[in-house]
Amino acid sequence: ATGGTLNGTGTLTVADSMVWTGGTMADAAGVTTIAAGGTLEISGTSQKTLQSRTLNNAGTATWSGTGVLSSQSGGVINNLAGGLFDIQTDANLARFNNSLAINNAGTFRKSAGTGTQYFDLSSGSFTNSGLLEVQTGTLHLYGPTFHSGTASLATNTTVLLTSYTHSMASGAAFSGDGFLVINGGGVTLTMDGAVSLENLSLISGTLNGANTLTISKALSWTGGTLGGTGVRSLPVGAVATLSGTAAKSLIGPTMNNAGTFVFGGTGELLLYNGTFNNLAGGVFDYQTDANIRDWDL
Repeated sequence: ATGGTLNGTGTLTVADSMVWTGGTMADAAGVTTIAAGGTLEISGTSQKTLQSRTLNNAGTATWSGTGVLSSQSGGVINNLAGGLFDIQTDANLARFNNSLAINNAGTFRKSAGTGTQYFDLSSGSFTNSGLLEVQTGTLHLYGPTFHSGTASLATNTTVLLTSYTHSMASGAAFSGDGFLVINGGGVTLTMDGAVSLENLSLISGTLNGANTLTISKALSWTGGTLGGTGVRSLPVGAVATLSGTAAKSLIGPTMNNAGTFVFGGTGELLLYNGTFNNLAGGVFDYQTDANIRDWDL
């Protein structure tokens, strides 16, 4: 499709290949399905719009070029089990007039584009029960996210959360040398089960939950709150670095440090109903005159 509108309430199944360089796929009752073994090439400079329609991918979908991919009035993208949705651009995913939902049960990958790619999911959501791969650049998920699957973040990459509420189910895991970055006063990430992150950057916002969060490599903590009632665990070999001028708050959970906890910068560390356990073998390295104190809410 290079322009115009693909419409209708039925299901269009693409068994071989589809090229989408412009135009609109529409109709709330309609479905476009890329079958297993089929391909969808989204490319070019023009805007492509998914209007109220569901796009199911069980094959290989590739998004390249500079054209915006947009949704209107409740578009849905389902990357099915066995499907690959490969992003090879920094072009934005825009949302106009109501929601866009992305549901990934296969592999959702960003393999090209070294900048920040913005996904406007402000009236929708991103749900990952499969594998989210960021091989390059930053994926900014602006909207609610729900993770029960895994994520792999290559060196110098980030998944950025700046607003809305987010949750991680039991077994969810982020691995690799890249960082999950929480940077927004309105961000709340809640762990609904035991979760593992290799690298976390908490700049502002709140990390919550009554379960165990294990940060196995690095915690960069420059502001915001570690809340909830569960355990925040730094195992042997992990390094937490507190820096900057903003206060850091431990409200409720137990922090167990068996690695290295470096307290630097000028911002205070505030404790309220929280417990800090420096375990056998753990190092608490105080590199500042900033206070550690009880914080009476």
